[in-house]
Amino acid sequence: ALRKQESGQSATTPGEIQKKLDELQKSLGEAAGKKDALDKLQKDLAAMKQKAAQMSNEAGGMSEQAKQEMAQKLAELSRQAQQLGANLPGLEAAMEAMQANQTDFFLKDLDMAMADLEKMQQMAQAMAQLQKDMSKLGKDLAEQLKLGQANAAVETLKKMQDQLQKSNLSQEQMARMI
Repeated sequence: ALRKQESGQSATTPGEIQKKLDELQKSLGEAAGKKDALDKLQKDLAAMKQKAAQMSNEAGGMSEQAKQEMAQKLAELSRQAQQLGANLPGLEAAMEAMQANQTDFFLKDLDMAMADLEKMQQMAQAMAQLQKDMSKLGKDLAEQLKLGQANAAVETLKKMQDQLQKSNLSQEQMARMI
């Protein structure tokens, strides 16, 4: 019953939350704190895909000028993705398909890039939620117990026990424990 009541933490400890945060940070790299820029990049990619799909359905397909404009816009989006630290192999493949005049592959590769970007956005959102969860955890044993965070309190007690067993505590550390 305590595990379910632990302030929405679903039986996670500060250590587990931090581990998940570290994993997401590593996966996202530089893009971790740039959710708004990722959102803008996704909107731009979606608009490009829609425009390319409309042009490819027109009689005669895309004009050379439209292809050049599309290639320039795609190069700009690729540069933005690189600046964000977003690894989008589908975007590079889309550029190659555009240059090879393969509209169908271009659209499929744009879809792949958008799917990769969506996964990055989901990871960024999960990371933000974990950071929010981490900030809600009690900072010390008393606060954790007061907030009903049993798992966090157990982890804190285990840390205290380990420190006491090592007996390398300063007077200040002992005072904080008591």
